[in-house]
Amino acid sequence: MLPRILPGLLACLVFSSPHLLDAWQERTSDKVDFSRDVRPIFSDTCFKCHGPDEATREADLRMDSRESVFEDLESVIAGDLDGSELYQRLISDDPDLQMPPPDSGRTLTPEQIDIIRRWIEQGARWGEHWSLVPPVKPDVPQVSNTNWPVNNIDRFVLQQQQRRGLSRSPAADRRTLARRAALDLTGLPPTPDQIEAFVNDPDDNAWETYIDRLMATPHYGEHMTRHWLDVVRYGDTHGLHLDNYREHWPYRDWIIDAFNNNQPFDDFATEQLAGDLLPEPTREQLIATGFNRAHVTTNEGGSIKEEVYVRNVTDRVSTFGTVFLGMTLGCASCHDHKFDPVSQREFYALSGYFNSLDGDPMDGNVKDHAPVLMVGSDEQLAQLEEFEQELKRIDALIREKVASWEYVEPDRTPTVNPPPVEEFWIDDDLPASEIKHGAWQSGDDKSQPVHRGKLSFVHEAVEGQQYFVQKVATPWIVNDGDELFVHVWLDPDNPPREIMLQWNDGSWEHRAIWGENLIAWGTPNSPSR
Repeated sequence: MLPRILPGLLACLVFSSPHLLDAWQERTSDKVDFSRDVRPIFSDTCFKCHGPDEATREADLRMDSRESVFEDLESVIAGDLDGSELYQRLISDDPDLQMPPPDSGRTLTPEQIDIIRRWIEQGARWGEHWSLVPPVKPDVPQVSNTNWPVNNIDRFVLQQQQRRGLSRSPAADRRTLARRAALDLTGLPPTPDQIEAFVNDPDDNAWETYIDRLMATPHYGEHMTRHWLDVVRYGDTHGLHLDNYREHWPYRDWIIDAFNNNQPFDDFATEQLAGDLLPEPTREQLIATGFNRAHVTTNEGGSIKEEVYVRNVTDRVSTFGTVFLGMTLGCASCHDHKFDPVSQREFYALSGYFNSLDGDPMDGNVKDHAPVLMVGSDEQLAQLEEFEQELKRIDALIREKVASWEYVEPDRTPTVNPPPVEEFWIDDDLPASEIKHGAWQSGDDKSQPVHRGKLSFVHEAVEGQQYFVQKVATPWIVNDGDELFVHVWLDPDNPPREIMLQWNDGSWEHRAIWGENLIAWGTPNSPSR
């Protein structure tokens, strides 16, 4: 289960490992702690020539390796300053023996040398990374005052108080306790009703009951979730460039529910890392994978898409190491890790898992760049379910109706096309229209031939002229297969060089030309030649 504990009881986690317990005890005494005091000195002054990089390593000595320091070259012998070559070289005045070498640009302060001295004198205990030390339940310390401890945690606290010569504070009254517990568990002060219920509860388990009530409120999960969301780099904005709002809050609410529901930690971790890979994942398990989308995003101009993509993958690996392994994997993205036992090769082997997400790495400056999951409220989901059921009902009715029909092969007997019909649009008068262009001349001169009707239109042009009508009251509909005819009689003594006919259906591209092509291709008012 997720650890439902008071911040004041975090000691129970620390005491779960003898290594961590010893380290804590050393911090309360004059003892030197390797990880805190010694390793940083080695890293800053020694690793350049005696570190994990084979290309720069000298004397085949690795100061980041316990085996190399204590066994291969025996540069450190626990409790023996004279026999520890490391210490002798630190205090040597001989430039050929002195470490770090005078030309390295690095020196140790007298305080740092004294730390190394005390570390060797105290047994030169080598400290591994705390996350790699198997937890072992320690023995409960024996204390002289057996009346004060209420539980085993109190015994550890009392042991340190006695070691440091401290006495316990007087017990707090119930109102003070109520306030402390509420702030610790919910981040909020208790309500007056909560205080009075606790103060006036005569039951011997009043304290436990009060704690259970606080942890049963939604505020418990909201408060505890803040710490988790910090380490998984959650944010309600993109975190970079314009820092726009982004819709990531369902993941935040999923974390709150996980704490409030006391979800088992193995499920808590699995669903965040790979909820979408579970068999038939639920909507909540898909939401949990928001852990992998909490990194900063950008759509900044000039960004290189592939570079942003790799940066996102690297961020997922580094965050996974910090959150689930307690290790700074990010250092190994550039080189073998100086402290943690992680090589650069192992870092990118792990990145292969986090390198399988689909989607454009550029966020488009939108709140919900793909891939996304539509998450509705309970009311909306219930309504969608109603719609789904209604669609299924209608689909069943359609299938039932279709199944009741009897198919009849259609009659494929060839049909005889009706004979063509000849229609006249312009006869003895122009169609009614808003615009008439050109000096249309009509007459009943019997000497002029007429194809149909009584009147004829006679036109004579010295240069190019145009005659047309626009925006007619009753347009003429031309269908596929229709043929258009215009009957024109030419003067044999003065024939035109060109006749052009055109019909406009939104453009002037439908034209027919007789004679030479002399008229400019443009609008009806284009200059003619």
